[in-house]
Amino acid sequence: MIDIENAQFTKVKNALGTLCKGYGTSLVSDKPAAWPYMAFVQMDNPVYRKTIDSGSNENHVQPMIQISIYSDKNKTECKNVMAAADAVMIEDGWTRIFGPQPIETSSSYFRMDARYQAVVDKNKNIYRS
Repeated sequence: MIDIENAQFTKVKNALGTLCKGYGTSLVSDKPAAWPYMAFVQMDNPVYRKTIDSGSNENHVQPMIQISIYSDKNKTECKNVMAAADAVMIEDGWTRIFGPQPIETSSSYFRMDARYQAVVDKNKNIYRS
């Protein structure tokens, strides 16, 4: 199985630097441990059917990544962190397929989600889907 989640998570996390204090690879159900917080979740990782070979070998996958930003300050902080994460994803060849969209979850914090998709080969090269 081709898996890009950890490598891409690390790139986005490193690019955010001091904009974000908490990071994880699962969505938050209550409150993050640190604010602002970025959840980077690979929601799907299906085989890219167009490149399956005659031996039924997986040559590419088409993962879908969801990035959720949480802030206890305001929506502007969410937008700023999301803009930085989005810039890394787009620069790396991902296509935004949803959002950024504010998500109503709590009266005590803000959340914004965006989803991305790309085609990834065995060598973890990324191609726009």
